[in-house]
Amino acid sequence: MAERKGLFSFLESIGSNPYLSGVTSDPYANITPEHAKVLGEAAVDFTPIVGDIKAGVETVDYLKKGEYGSAALSAVGMLPFIPPLAGVLRGSTKNLFHGTSKPIDNISDWSYNDMNIYGQGFYTTDSMTTAKGYTKKGRGNLAGQGDTYEPTLYRIEQPNTIKLYDLEETMSNKVKDTVRATLPEEVADIVDEPGITTLRQVYDEFRDLSEQIDYSTDAVQEVFFDIREKLQKLGYKGFEHIGGSITGNAPHKVRIYWEPTKDIKYKELKPEVINTSTSRIID
Repeated sequence: MAERKGLFSFLESIGSNPYLSGVTSDPYANITPEHAKVLGEAAVDFTPIVGDIKAGVETVDYLKKGEYGSAALSAVGMLPFIPPLAGVLRGSTKNLFHGTSKPIDNISDWSYNDMNIYGQGFYTTDSMTTAKGYTKKGRGNLAGQGDTYEPTLYRIEQPNTIKLYDLEETMSNKVKDTVRATLPEEVADIVDEPGITTLRQVYDEFRDLSEQIDYSTDAVQEVFFDIREKLQKLGYKGFEHIGGSITGNAPHKVRIYWEPTKDIKYKELKPEVINTSTSRIID
């Protein structure tokens, strides 16, 4: 028991020790003490068998020897393999933006747009320039709906660390099986095609093939939502990916929140910031 407590104490320090802040590399940065506790539990309970996680064995071994620096590196190496920590753990941030062609009356978890390329959710970007561009999106349709075009830019804050699924990462066998079982039968083998390794590629390919199998944009969104529900059961709270490749814009980081009412806060920026050519925030 003393060894277990000592391990927890050491691993908890990973999240608060500034000298260890550079140990991890993206996307496994922002380790908090809470995450370290889970990591410690896995390390202590780890039973080495053939093919299991080498980092787990090394972590415990280094700790017993008192080689704490090496233990930190090995413990961090376990992160991608521990279910509660798999995916992208994103710490709190205020450096995200969202642009709209009319103000948000009340943020909702259930807004819908049949043209969302990676399903429903609240889309954000770390690029103010890109967010400004979205203040012009759909403005031509507003008059027909009796609405006034009011370009609005928001700063988005994610106050807590949450688990996001990285659309750029190689799919695990579990995710592959889940997606294969959810896609329409006619295109379920997309996940096994040569060169298809990420969920983003699956989504892009499915959208391209949807007309051939007579799937409407609404039907495509239904499939995306079914996949989302299954990922939510695995603990994910949204997607993350690098945007810009489809639109031809400069690369920027995108986070898509499935439950924005729980996971983000938003603040409207002053109207004049939309007309500036710099990224300086005026609020």
